[in-house]
Amino acid sequence: MNNNNIPFDTKNRETTSRKRIFLGILSGIGFNINYIIGQDAFNPGNIWILVQSPGITLVLYFVGFLISLLGSFVYIELGIRSLPSGIGEQKYISDAFYPKINFGHVFSFVAIFIMFPSIIVAESYNSAQYLLYCFRRNLNIDWITMIIAMTILFVITSYQIYSNRVSIFINQALACFKILILLIISTVGLVKLRTNSFNWNNIFNASFDFGAFGRGLIKVLLTYEGWNNINYLIGEFNPRPDNLQYPSIILKYSSPISVCITFIICFLSNAAFITVVGYNPNYSTYNESTPMPMRFGQEIFGEPGKNFMSLLVSISTFGCVSALIFTYSRIIKYASETGFIPSLFRDYNRNLNTLVNQLCAQFLYCFILSFIFLIKMDYNISDFLSGASQYAFIIYHGASALCLYIIRIRLRDTNPRFSISIYMVIIYLFIIIFLIIALLVPPRDGSYDYLISYCISWVAIALGIIIWDIRNRIKNQGPNIEI
Repeated sequence: MNNNNIPFDTKNRETTSRKRIFLGILSGIGFNINYIIGQDAFNPGNIWILVQSPGITLVLYFVGFLISLLGSFVYIELGIRSLPSGIGEQKYISDAFYPKINFGHVFSFVAIFIMFPSIIVAESYNSAQYLLYCFRRNLNIDWITMIIAMTILFVITSYQIYSNRVSIFINQALACFKILILLIISTVGLVKLRTNSFNWNNIFNASFDFGAFGRGLIKVLLTYEGWNNINYLIGEFNPRPDNLQYPSIILKYSSPISVCITFIICFLSNAAFITVVGYNPNYSTYNESTPMPMRFGQEIFGEPGKNFMSLLVSISTFGCVSALIFTYSRIIKYASETGFIPSLFRDYNRNLNTLVNQLCAQFLYCFILSFIFLIKMDYNISDFLSGASQYAFIIYHGASALCLYIIRIRLRDTNPRFSISIYMVIIYLFIIIFLIIALLVPPRDGSYDYLISYCISWVAIALGIIIWDIRNRIKNQGPNIEI
């Protein structure tokens, strides 16, 4: 495949020979969907309370759909140009800022130490909370929650160490399960529209609050996050000899289809929740103590419905964590191949043909991170970690759009073929810049706690740049100095 002579940033890569796993379009969609659909798709009530309107929430889901769909087209182009083996933002940034050597390691630092472990810990806590709800009727975070969350991480890590085939099978099964369950929930809920249409009255009855809408949008974008997951799994592609273009086809269709599926099921499930549960701001205490999925289950099935919906959310979030861990281990491997971290994390295990070292390292780091945050924080760990992770993702989505723009300008004299208009790239870039700035505007309640997680993202990026600069300076001082 012609990449128009974009410099390849991994000229010194050496990997252990192993049998590749073949991922197709359906597998790509499955990995994306399993990542995308966690607890947020089942619990839009958090956004309803934040923006004070289920109608505004529906609008935000549509806006998030357009932003994510546009972003998927940007990542398709970048992914195709990074074939056969360069993955994610590290590759895109390194190519765009060439001849700065391995500038993409800035992304590797933030991804490995902030973005992915934060969202993995957050989602594992969510899964544990909803599982424990069946027994204690609350979503409290304590030592028991942490133990269950770490058990979930251990189980997922264990079967991914054992077999890639088992991991992929579980991923696909959970993705299909989530889609089916959300469609059933939507159908059951909308059937009640004839008798519960009054719940749709005044769904847009809310005062304008730019800060709250911005924070609501970032939660919606977190619901969509994962549409580019397939870009991190390029190393798993194994093109057939008779169709070497198939990997680019996987990228071309997996992400947009995933975004469209997510929009449809999230929009329908939101409509079902509006119909069955409704929204009353005067019942905020009850809304917070009894999450929306459980209230929905209670309205449909009675008291046992609470446990049923709680288990569904826990299983869904379990699948999200599984997809995240699978991707996280591939990012660690690629960072090792390009010299960012020790070669210990470069190869597949010779006996199991899985990423044993990478999976064990990420489990240990997530365990430490989870333990630290449980001790130091007295409020919602999941929201804090999700906010930090999602804000960093938004920054790097913008960086990727900038990279594609730079690459297009650099290659304009060679008349390369691009599948996306440069104007779409510019529009997406400006949208992301606007979001990055707008999300800093506080809501009317005057709370600034959310800024802590955003500041962590910027500090992590600054540290990544400093570490990259120091490593390059040391390397330039002499070829024999160990970095």
